[in-house]
Amino acid sequence: MLEFLRSKASGVLGILLIGLLVIAFGLWGIADTFTGFSNSEIASVGSKKIERQEFQLRYVQTTRDLSRRLGTTLSATDANNLGISQQVLINMLGGAAIHEASDQMGLAFGDEAIAAAILKDPNFAGVNGEFDEPTFRAVLAQNGLNEKLFVEDQRRFHLTNQLTEASIDRALVPKLLTEGLYKHFLERRVANYMILTLDQTDETGEPTDEELETFFNETRLRFAQPETRSGHALVVSPARFAELISIDRATLEEEYELSMSDFTVAETRKVDQLVLADDTDAARVREQKANGVSFVEIVDSAGQTLENTDLGEVERGDMISADLA
Repeated sequence: MLEFLRSKASGVLGILLIGLLVIAFGLWGIADTFTGFSNSEIASVGSKKIERQEFQLRYVQTTRDLSRRLGTTLSATDANNLGISQQVLINMLGGAAIHEASDQMGLAFGDEAIAAAILKDPNFAGVNGEFDEPTFRAVLAQNGLNEKLFVEDQRRFHLTNQLTEASIDRALVPKLLTEGLYKHFLERRVANYMILTLDQTDETGEPTDEELETFFNETRLRFAQPETRSGHALVVSPARFAELISIDRATLEEEYELSMSDFTVAETRKVDQLVLADDTDAARVREQKANGVSFVEIVDSAGQTLENTDLGEVERGDMISADLA
């Protein structure tokens, strides 16, 4: 429900509600009388009429209530001087505007809901703690109300609560902002200070050279600047001089021949060596190789493992025979 109210209150209907209130109050401030109404009506907001009889009842009720609070009986002149009639009409116009806006938004607080609220109201409970009709009517009479006015007041009260709760909830201020505003307007500091003038100080006289020297030595750092140095730097790098160097081809070839070993990587072979006991084993291995038997199977048939036969990467010059290389 609140989400629905927020969406409506922030749109055209919310603006309409405010506009209705402004127009109603503006009209009252412009003139003391309205035209175009029947004898039973004194004003209207949209389709909601302000009945003369209801206005008179509320005027009497408000005057009586104020008299009770002030401890005196207000005359018609007193009530007029206090602006009670204007205030009553303003309140009724505001209630009518809220009621009209509620109808436009599709809000309602039905008779059954009002009846349930009245039955639960402890102000109308009898000695048994349940709703008591005589007590109900007595309370209304004491407050200058009849049942119709009270029901309408309850309806307006609940509708107003729905609208205002939605508006207030939507207008929650971020905590950071409230804290900042609080500090700006309400935060205080306690400060103690003392003002001394030259007239209130003792005559110190002129310091001696010894006193000045002692003071300087004790506070030397206050009068010193950090020690600094100035210097010059010459940056020399190959990139800065590469464009200035010119080398002929013959010199490059000669330097290359002298440094060839630096640019040469020795050729290597991956060698697996199978050590055999005699010529018979050698002949058998040659026969297996000729028949296409894999080296792994040959090693296995000779009772050896690949770890024992692997010599790794071997340079050509390290081979036993140049023919093998």
